[in-house]
Amino acid sequence: MERVGQVTKSASALIVAKLVTSVMMFLFAIVVNRKLGPSMAGVYVYAIALYTLFQVIPDFGIGNILIRDVSPRRGRTQRYLKNVVVIRIALGAVSFLLLMFANILSSVAQRSNALSGERFWAVFVVAFCLLLEQPFSNSLAEVFISLERQVVVAYVYITMGFLRVGLSLYVILSGARHAVVLLVSIYLVTIIYSIFHFYLVYRRWLNREGRALARAELGSPLQGDAPAVAEDPSPFAVAMFPERIEVPEPTVGTGMDTRLWRYLLKSSWPLAVAAAGVVIYAGLDIPMVSWIAGDRASGLYNAGAMYAKSFAFLTIAVNMAILPAISLVADSNPERLGEVWERILRYALVLVLPVTVIIPVLARPALILQKHNFIQAWSVTWLTMAAMNFTVLSAISYLFFIVINRQKKIVQVVAIGVAAKVAMNAIVISVWGYRGAAITVAVTEALAFFLIYYWLSRYMGHRFSFLKFAGAPAVSLVALCAVAFTLEKLLTSNAVLASIGYAMLISVIIVLIYAVLAFSTRTLRRSGLNELNELLKVE
Repeated sequence: MERVGQVTKSASALIVAKLVTSVMMFLFAIVVNRKLGPSMAGVYVYAIALYTLFQVIPDFGIGNILIRDVSPRRGRTQRYLKNVVVIRIALGAVSFLLLMFANILSSVAQRSNALSGERFWAVFVVAFCLLLEQPFSNSLAEVFISLERQVVVAYVYITMGFLRVGLSLYVILSGARHAVVLLVSIYLVTIIYSIFHFYLVYRRWLNREGRALARAELGSPLQGDAPAVAEDPSPFAVAMFPERIEVPEPTVGTGMDTRLWRYLLKSSWPLAVAAAGVVIYAGLDIPMVSWIAGDRASGLYNAGAMYAKSFAFLTIAVNMAILPAISLVADSNPERLGEVWERILRYALVLVLPVTVIIPVLARPALILQKHNFIQAWSVTWLTMAAMNFTVLSAISYLFFIVINRQKKIVQVVAIGVAAKVAMNAIVISVWGYRGAAITVAVTEALAFFLIYYWLSRYMGHRFSFLKFAGAPAVSLVALCAVAFTLEKLLTSNAVLASIGYAMLISVIIVLIYAVLAFSTRTLRRSGLNELNELLKVE
């Protein structure tokens, strides 16, 4: 099962890196809040949040196109990297100017002295990341992902996390002046480190095998830059790829490869629009709860939903591991994609299902630890984690739209999701308060997946038998929830240490019961993994 093993290894490396850095940043946030106080901590969070919003522009979804096109044709690596870096520098410059305009406008609106305010200079420093992170660090990381060397990416990201947290803790604990500006400067420094690290490894790879691949690209279009669909495609491939993925031929000389630029921007703009829509979709909950139910309800909702939101970021790691593998299948055997899609979704559902029960169990002691009746929001944790089953399925399915060149449909799904969330929240929050927002998350995530399934199943000519696909996992989910709630009734404690002990015990029991259910219902079968492995193999 070498192909399944490779994909699993790649996903595991990125997930571990994300988990390690997330835990470090969670602990770091506690220190920041404690040492800097609400005002300065708010300035730091504001600067990072504003940067996160504007980084959608230089990212532009180009990374997914790079991975899709380079994975089956590694001779394209140097050409794509060079052009993607230049495009992202241009987009980063635009984003930098827009961010600084917003920064100055915000300072003027609040009647603050822009040139002496901590917030202004914190945003000013972090804005330079727009010229470095997406153009250089992310582009190099995406190259390694396309080469299925995710372990390199994971190592760099973990090192960045340790450097960032270690240097930041030194600044905070030393009581340095202008601590917030120094903290965002450290963010910038760690990005520069990642660029040097990635580039050194990339140069070693290039010296070993990249030059031969580059010569193959220029010397033979079939080796270096053949279309992702065969020259004489089957009727199935024609139906699946309405717009053939025709990468422009390399331009001879050292000038700008404008044809490739047009191709990349045309292919990626729907992903950029979708990414902006996802940011809006993900950020709707708290403002709407605050407007309708008040700040206290907003705080309770955030405390309960934060676990699911953190977990959702792990889907990015999974996607980056899977995209190269399915790009190879789409390039050589597109008729397999429907079956690969179903089997990967089933594999993902089997793995994520117990997590959506265990995390709420483990979240209970954390809510108790925070006092102020945050435990009231425990139902929000259950509802939003239940929605993660659909989130993971949708996130993986999203990749298949990319490999069959149907990115525009993703924009429609996101637009429907945003509209449905706004309309439903306006009603249910008024009736059930902040818990209504959690219900909306569960409903809209399910809606998004079924919309994706409807369109993708038509494009790939492959429909699921949902009884076979989700019957056993659904029974297992109901059984695990029943066990969890029963044990919580029997082993309830509001003392922090006792609740932690009970949560760990219940989690172990849930894992053991799920293992028995998975193997008894044949949800996990070695033969099934062998079949997926064969489907992922390419000549």
